[in-house]
Amino acid sequence: MNTTNLIDQLITTAEQAKIDAQAAEGRQRQEFIERAEQSIAATLGELWNTLQPHVVKAVDGDKRLRVLIGGEGLAAMQLAPFWVHYDTFNEVFLDWSEHPSGRKSYNPQTAGVFFAERRVAFFKQQADALKERIQDATYRARWLSYSPTPERADAALAELLELAPERETEWRRLRAEWQADYDQQQERNAWEARQQELKAEYQATYAVYWEEYQLVLAENRRRIGELRAQLDEPFTFWRLGYGIVASDEDSGERCVDTAYVYVTHATFDAAGFWTVFDGNRIAPRRYTHLVSVEGPLLCRPTDDPYGVHDTYRINAPDGAGVGELRYNPAAVSHADVADMANTVQLAYPDEPEPPAGLETFYAADARRKVVQKDEIPY
Repeated sequence: MNTTNLIDQLITTAEQAKIDAQAAEGRQRQEFIERAEQSIAATLGELWNTLQPHVVKAVDGDKRLRVLIGGEGLAAMQLAPFWVHYDTFNEVFLDWSEHPSGRKSYNPQTAGVFFAERRVAFFKQQADALKERIQDATYRARWLSYSPTPERADAALAELLELAPERETEWRRLRAEWQADYDQQQERNAWEARQQELKAEYQATYAVYWEEYQLVLAENRRRIGELRAQLDEPFTFWRLGYGIVASDEDSGERCVDTAYVYVTHATFDAAGFWTVFDGNRIAPRRYTHLVSVEGPLLCRPTDDPYGVHDTYRINAPDGAGVGELRYNPAAVSHADVADMANTVQLAYPDEPEPPAGLETFYAADARRKVVQKDEIPY
């Protein structure tokens, strides 16, 4: 026999055996269900004839049959749903749970007690359902998050009046509170819409200003650059050494030492004063114990390893740096440099004021969107 044909035959045999087993299992299951139903009918007798029209579903497995009794018909009898059980011991019993604990059997003498409990459970379920409906309708009648429109709030009020008319005063109070919140929200929405309108208006105005401002800033930076080049002339100065009395750091004994300053000329004036670079400014000083005069030394204000130049920094109105001017303080004063800087620069446009009624936050946000800065300038 061909090997392939043998394998196919084995597979076919296995598949047929599986089909036969499933069919046998189905027949056994059907036989079990029929036997269980017969046992239930025999055990419950006339009661089963009353309950059978209200079967909702039947669940079988593990040699047990569980039949759920419920629906509108059972509710009409004012009974909560329950289960009819047929277990592995061929016993029939009633229980409220699909998975009861312990071994039980049906007893006609105690059936009345079971149905009385189911009636109590029915009324409790009804009360709980009513309570839940009232709670849900209460939320919808009171809170905007549940009822964003007056129509939905009115529908919730109507439902509450139907469910518990004796609490009409309470329900109408809730509806009035909802209305107050709704009116307040409408006012906030109108205010927010107005803020957005003013903000858009201010943002457009500020964009025009900012474009002009940037043009002026760029031109002023160019002009300050030209002035910086004019002030960056090389200049000469000298290093003056003079004697001082100092103290030794270790022993504390007094000793003679030499200190140094930078001066504008190689000699003192007719009154005996030297013109000294003192902390980026010029000051007259007299020295009586001269030690040395070295120089001339030469540097530019922008390339000054000696620290004798002075600096004037310039900022735009919004804090942006326009530039700095380094200069020789012996040739020009700080005030003169400030006048030069102010003279060469163009006037900046006036920053527009926010429109009346626009809150600070929205005005700052409008400016931020134009300027494109991460932080909002309050």
